[in-house]
Amino acid sequence: MAKSQTGLSLLFVDYLQLVRCDLGREGTREREVAEVSRSLRLLGLELNCLVISITQLNEQGKARESRAIQQDATAIVAIKMEEGKENSENRTIVIPYQRNGPCGVQTSLRFNGRTASFLN
Repeated sequence: MAKSQTGLSLLFVDYLQLVRCDLGREGTREREVAEVSRSLRLLGLELNCLVISITQLNEQGKARESRAIQQDATAIVAIKMEEGKENSENRTIVIPYQRNGPCGVQTSLRFNGRTASFLN
């Protein structure tokens, strides 16, 4: 796809922690996730395409299993549901980290679960 005439503009990884790499016996899970994160960033630069990967964040908005995920990221976007209201259509979109812009930016949007889309 990258070598086609139109090229590749987006690479989407649905759940980063499911991607594996072999670091041998001495490779910890944190190092393995860090290597995958680094490799995806380099792949995006090599193919000149945007890489979006889904990962779990802890309560502070930090990536779980490896700090390297945040270090490799250009931006982190978190989608939060209202606490105690799992069936609510309201979601808060938060940007806890981005390299070239303000951190802590947030907005509320309505989520349409039937079409998996967000609306103003």
